[in-house]
Amino acid sequence: MSEVILGILSILCGAAINNLGIVLQKRQVAVRLQVATEAPVSDIVVFMKDRIWAAAILMQTVLVWPFFLYGLSVIGLTLAQPLSNSGIIVLVVGVIWILHENLSRLESIGVALLVFGVVSVGLGNIVGEITLESFLQPESLAAMWLLSALIVILSVTLAAFGVVVRRARLVCLGLLSGVCYAGVSISMQVFSLSLSDLSHEMTIPLFGAGLVGTVAGTVLGIVAFQEAFKRGRATNIIPFAQITMNLLPILAGLLVFGQTIAQPLFFWMGVLCIIAAASLLARFQEPAR
Repeated sequence: MSEVILGILSILCGAAINNLGIVLQKRQVAVRLQVATEAPVSDIVVFMKDRIWAAAILMQTVLVWPFFLYGLSVIGLTLAQPLSNSGIIVLVVGVIWILHENLSRLESIGVALLVFGVVSVGLGNIVGEITLESFLQPESLAAMWLLSALIVILSVTLAAFGVVVRRARLVCLGLLSGVCYAGVSISMQVFSLSLSDLSHEMTIPLFGAGLVGTVAGTVLGIVAFQEAFKRGRATNIIPFAQITMNLLPILAGLLVFGQTIAQPLFFWMGVLCIIAAASLLARFQEPAR
């Protein structure tokens, strides 16, 4: 039980670091927006010269790895993904204490919903240890291929639809960023499994696949968020990102990695509360004005 608690705490710490990185990234996008171009790649080159922006990206990529990898190895993807949303609490507390901002009534409800959601997800009682052997079963691998294909199809469709239909661009970018970060969570679970038995013949292929998926998903997620932040407020982006960011990894945990929910009512009620809370608290991922 103590290891499970450490796994939960590790996910919470990683979530706090990741969310702080998102806030700093958003702030610097606003600061440097006047020198940005329409091309995402050119934007990245411009922003890389900004030390705060670079630190924010480092927090979202490198610094969160040890925390999430340990947490995933202990508690698994199904529980870890919804718990990772609790990092928003750190942002709220920081803004209130440091910037002396007040919570609106809806935002207070959001904090209460987030706390309730995290507790409710825990009461869902996720069972099933994720092992390398169980993942390599034919049915698990087949489910992994299908889910990977779904993620690729969703990404291409959302990107294309966002380009063609300008009115839907912000929604598509939000959903796309969530899909990308969902791919990161799933890939990190695969990466974690590859480290569980270094003598296994599948260690190197899984290590490579997990690493490529994590890096590619992170880069694409950052670009998608960057483009979304340039075009709208976080309150219009985060709610859509939260949908795909949470549901796809949970689906992977249940169908691919073989975890089960002993108390589904508590679990899904908690997931819905967390998504709603993140939407209500999206303002705290806005840049300082």
